[in-house]
Amino acid sequence: MSYHLDVIRRLRITSLAISVAMFSTGCPAPERGAAPIGTPTPTTHAAPALHVPPRRSGSATGSAFAAKAARLTPAERERAISEEILAGNLPSFERRLVPVELTAAGDGGRVVRGRVFVVPDYLAIGDDEDFVRVPITIRTARRIAKELDCVLPTTKLVDAIQNAAKVKLASPVMNPGDRMGSMQYFVVHNRVIEEHRAEQGAALGALVSGPKKDLVLTKRMLETPGRTPIYGWFGRGTEPVQPLSLVHDDRHVDYAHGVRLVAQTMEIEGRSAQILDVLADRALAPIVSDEGACDLRTAWNRGW
Repeated sequence: MSYHLDVIRRLRITSLAISVAMFSTGCPAPERGAAPIGTPTPTTHAAPALHVPPRRSGSATGSAFAAKAARLTPAERERAISEEILAGNLPSFERRLVPVELTAAGDGGRVVRGRVFVVPDYLAIGDDEDFVRVPITIRTARRIAKELDCVLPTTKLVDAIQNAAKVKLASPVMNPGDRMGSMQYFVVHNRVIEEHRAEQGAALGALVSGPKKDLVLTKRMLETPGRTPIYGWFGRGTEPVQPLSLVHDDRHVDYAHGVRLVAQTMEIEGRSAQILDVLADRALAPIVSDEGACDLRTAWNRGW
């Protein structure tokens, strides 16, 4: 019990204490006036639902949207994807979040336990019978995630999702070139992923991992702004094909990218906390990150 109380006390660290921690780790301190980490509240342990409107009757199927988007410029396509998702045009199986368990070593070697809630598959447009996974830029991904009270995963969370996934899917490496960012490539890649899912007999809504590179949060976003951090693409293996990379600028998108939404509210020792607050706390950051503490709250709120 005393250990759990110590965890709770750590969650009450003020923004001044976080500033000291960020200075010691080399990350920028939060802005003056930034909200301190709040006192966590008891949770029911029930996985929450994604905060998205109901899908309207007559919304475009995945195939219909893909046909329309193929005629748009990249910028127009990004806007169209954002509008469709925020209007609720996504499959029902992506509305039910899935818990993923986390652990980290605490003081004295004790194990601190946490839990995040994630969309079970990569962001898609359409209904359960006809949907297409939609790669988007890091800018659009941030905008959608913020509107839905979510964040993007860290590399540690991507690893945890891969370990927890009931369905591990491989996907093809397609021919490189100018069409890598085309809707046609997105559709072909999506079709192959669905063929592999069908071969495994995997139900929609089961936690899926492996077939995409995740857009991720990393402290390197502060060191190298204006880039697209990507990581993952495990296939059915245990090691990522794509190590953490920021080689592309923040306008880049291609067929292999995927967006995994993670609910902003997580649990630590059975109590709720905000992921970005946890990431900013030197004592608690190891629960969600292998990079140490870093305050991404200002960058996340303002964009980069």
